[in-house]
Amino acid sequence: MLPEQAPAKSRSSRSSLIGQLEKILSSALFLAALFTLAFIITEEVFNRKKELINQSDAWLRALAVQLEPSLMFKDAKAAEELLQATSQMPALVGSLVTVESIGDVFATESIASYTSPNHESLDAKPLSKQQTNKTSVFSAYWIRSTEIYVAGAPIGMLYAKIDTGPMWNDIFRFALIIVLILSGSGLLATKIARREFRKAFEPILELTRITAEVTH
Repeated sequence: MLPEQAPAKSRSSRSSLIGQLEKILSSALFLAALFTLAFIITEEVFNRKKELINQSDAWLRALAVQLEPSLMFKDAKAAEELLQATSQMPALVGSLVTVESIGDVFATESIASYTSPNHESLDAKPLSKQQTNKTSVFSAYWIRSTEIYVAGAPIGMLYAKIDTGPMWNDIFRFALIIVLILSGSGLLATKIARREFRKAFEPILELTRITAEVTH
């Protein structure tokens, strides 16, 4: 090997080693940002879900108290007017009031309902048979329910159909903002880290090269 070729080979080897170390550093920063993003988004999903459930249940309990006189006298018109208040809650797209009557056969009778435009109405028959208050994160709708009491005895049920679309829209907007913030800060952090990393390691590698040349 010619004498002038040795320094060139040494510089090439040094650059290659620094390049590999920089790739490892960049990968570590990327994985850290990815785990941070996953944690933040997961926590946001569960917080939004809990918030929507609490809001829906609080609204249902308040409306159930207001519906007591209507169910006591089976006043469908008054109950219908009260259900119009569901339009004040954006996520709530349908509601249904049923009373339980006992004659020759036990029956569930629907006396009032409300449905937002472009949504399917609630049906008392399948609702009385299926379990309500299930809140799968990936369901398009949740069915929440609460009993209506008169004089301490249950006389009917109030059902509400909750659209999870608005919740997911908020989550996606939040996720987009977090992705943009983490991407920008991650790229800046990687650039700065690589620069400082190169500054810190080049003297060490140069000293190693000189030591190797003196030894040989």
